[in-house]
Amino acid sequence: MATIESRIQSGTSVHGLAVAFLVLLAAACYWAILNTFFVQDDFFFLAAAQQPMPNVEMLRGTCFFRPLPTYWLPLLNLSLWGLEPFGHHLINFSLFLATIAVLYLWLFEMTRSAVAAWVGAGLYAFSKTHLYTLAWIAGGIDVTAALFFVLALWMIDRFLKQSAQTDGQTNRKLLWAIGVLFACGLLCKESCVVLVPACLGWIGVRMILARRWFESAERKLALVLIAILAVYLPLWKIASKEAGRSESQLQFNIGRGLTVLQDSVIAVVPAAESSLPRSAWWLLPPLALAALAMANRRRRAQNASYLVLGISLWILPAAIFAFTKYPWVLQLYYAHFSVIGLVVLAALAVDSLADAVKATRWQTVAACTAAVLLAAWIGLSGRTIQAGIHDRASPALFEADLARAAHEQLDATIRSRHYRRVIFFDLSELMWASMQYGDMMQVFFPWVTAQCDGHKGFEAPEGAKTTSTTLVVRQTGPRNLSIVR
Repeated sequence: MATIESRIQSGTSVHGLAVAFLVLLAAACYWAILNTFFVQDDFFFLAAAQQPMPNVEMLRGTCFFRPLPTYWLPLLNLSLWGLEPFGHHLINFSLFLATIAVLYLWLFEMTRSAVAAWVGAGLYAFSKTHLYTLAWIAGGIDVTAALFFVLALWMIDRFLKQSAQTDGQTNRKLLWAIGVLFACGLLCKESCVVLVPACLGWIGVRMILARRWFESAERKLALVLIAILAVYLPLWKIASKEAGRSESQLQFNIGRGLTVLQDSVIAVVPAAESSLPRSAWWLLPPLALAALAMANRRRRAQNASYLVLGISLWILPAAIFAFTKYPWVLQLYYAHFSVIGLVVLAALAVDSLADAVKATRWQTVAACTAAVLLAAWIGLSGRTIQAGIHDRASPALFEADLARAAHEQLDATIRSRHYRRVIFFDLSELMWASMQYGDMMQVFFPWVTAQCDGHKGFEAPEGAKTTSTTLVVRQTGPRNLSIVR
């Protein structure tokens, strides 16, 4: 084990193999999710991307202020794959795997331990939050935001290390890269704002430990991050109001924030179900990881600033959701960003533990125990993820099945007769929601006007039947539609 570890740290091909092996394991766990159909917001984004250009969605996106994943990414996918769901999911899947690789490389530079980096990146890779982020195209919001977010953190870490080595000199290329990555992250999801307070705390602790005040490079970095945030927030507020979001939807609820913190832990524990009761006990594992990271005296000074960063990245995203007044329907989905904070804490804890047993008589026993635990963890995580996919435990996965069933039953009929109007009777709220309230019809059949009896004030005439131009459809089962003739 020591020989492999030294070869990895020396930058040989084994280092690349470690990343490749982790990425392949994650791909194997989630591969079946690529067969998922479009669902809910996917149709909303695709319908917006099909609109003639120029349009307002090019600048603001279709919800909040997220133009990159809600307009430009669907537009790119449409140009590459058309309306084939597999291609759209493949792009999201590739970005997810890229995030795992970037996390590994950053954690390795942080700890100089391949084992710590592998465990940390693996914790993210096998998190159950991805059953939600990868289940639908709209999950590209979190997938793209996470990639830019982690890349920005990695570049900030490099920037600070180079600044310390060069007596505060500024690497302008890295500074520009940080600015661009942070801005792109914000244009994917507003949760990326947590990078500013987290990094300011991180920089502050570094300065305190080094017994010096902010050098020129640190000041420039802080100013760049704050300036980008100052420009973004007014634009986000304007775009949110124009998209129909209002400040009345913001309501502080500390219980909601604590639930996100607990869900972040549940998401990375393989056998834990999202339906488990929440309690304060779920907050103990991250605190234990933090204590373990600081238990090793040789690693204490090195880990202190990263520990502040990890705790901040775990808590701050949950603080944002404490203000968010939305239905709690996606459960673990909201814990995605907090998981990144747990990843940092886990990597630091493993590095501290590995260093403590290194060059002792317990090294061989520890290595064998770690290998067994890793194998068991990977196996159990893979089994849990596969169960989540095939059992359709996620609302997004379940409703994607409904949308696929509706599309398959309607496609041949509508295209063969060229109907101009479709009226739905007795359609369940779940089926209509899976079709994004008619947006599915607009995406696949743009010449058709779709209406559902009892929705949006529409009441279909009694005794309506299919004619040469109007198709009347009634839901006769959970997934079955029949034509009313």
